[in-house]
Amino acid sequence: MSCSSRAMFAVECDEGTFGVACAMSCHCENNVPCDRVRGVCPGHLCASGWLGRSCQTGLITGVEWLHYIVNSVMRYVNVTLRSP
Repeated sequence: MSCSSRAMFAVECDEGTFGVACAMSCHCENNVPCDRVRGVCPGHLCASGWLGRSCQTGLITGVEWLHYIVNSVMRYVNVTLRSP
C-alpha cells in the first residue's frame, strides 16, 4: 500500500476521540485534544491516572490497588506453601 492510498483511509475524528470508528477517547493532560487519527497527546502528556503512548492505560488507585496487593500476596503465599 502506498503512502497516498494509506492517507485515503485515515479518518479525522471529532475532537476528544480517535481510532477505528472514532471509538477511543483521549485522556490528555488539562483536557488538551489528542491527535484525531493516532490518539497521541501533545508532548505525550497524559491526564492524571492515565499512561501509555496514547494515554489509554488507566492506573489503579485506592481500593483497587489494595485488592491487587492482597491478591498478589495470597498467590505468593499459596505457591510458597505448596512448594516442596
